Amino acid sequence: MPKSKRAKIVSLTKTPKRRQERKGELVLEVQKAAREYKHIWVIHHHGVGNITMKEVRRRWGTSRFFLGKNKVMAVALGRDEESELLEGVSKLSERISGQCALLFTDQEPQEVEEFFSDYKEMEYCKAGEKAPQTIVLPAGIQPQFSHAIEPHLRKLGLHTKLKMGEVDLLKETTVCTEGETLSPEQCQILRLYEYKISEFFFTIDCHYNTETAEFRVFPSAG
Repeated sequence: MPKSKRAKIVSLTKTPKRRQERKGELVLEVQKAAREYKHIWVIHHHGVGNITMKEVRRRWGTSRFFLGKNKVMAVALGRDEESELLEGVSKLSERISGQCALLFTDQEPQEVEEFFSDYKEMEYCKAGEKAPQTIVLPAGIQPQFSHAIEPHLRKLGLHTKLKMGEVDLLKETTVCTEGETLSPEQCQILRLYEYKISEFFFTIDCHYNTETAEFRVFPSAG
C-alpha cells in the first residue's frame, strides 16, 4: 500500500470563519475517505441533474461522493509530491476541474467503468443551458391543460386563449432553437409540455488505486 504521508496544515485563512470551518471539514472528510477506500475516481458529469445525482448517490451508498469545491478537494489530497496525502495521488488532484465528482469506493474498477460509461438519463432543461434541439408546438387545442392554467401560459409568452373551456394555441410556436441559451420562461414551457431533452451522463477521467498507487487516465478524458 502506498505510504500515507503526514498530513500538512492547510491554510484557509483568506475565507470567512464559517466558510473556513466548512472547507476544513471537507478537507478532513476527503482525507479520511482516501485512507479508507481502495479506489479514487475523478468522474465528470454533463448536464444539470440534481435529482439524478441523488439517485446515483443512493445507488453507490457504500461509497463516498464529493462534488464541488474542486480546489479544496485537490488541496486535501495534495497538489504536488511534497504535499500529497498518498504516494502519487497528486497526479489525480491535478485533474480535479470543471463539473466533476470524486468517488471513493471499494467496488471493482470494472463495475465502476460499466456503470458510469453506460449511464444516461434525460432531464428537464435549466435556465442558461443551451437548447439540445429545436422544439415546435403545433397550433390548436392543448388537451393536456386545464382552463385554469391558460393565463399562466400567456404570461410565459404563448399566444393562447380559451375556446369553449379549452386552451387553444393560436399559432405554431417555436419554444426554442437548437444551440440557443434558454431563458427561465422557455424552460417552464418545456417542463409544462414534459419535454425532457437535456441528456445527463458521465465520463470517467482518471482512477487511482490507494493500495498500489497505480494511476491511469481514460481516453474519454481527452
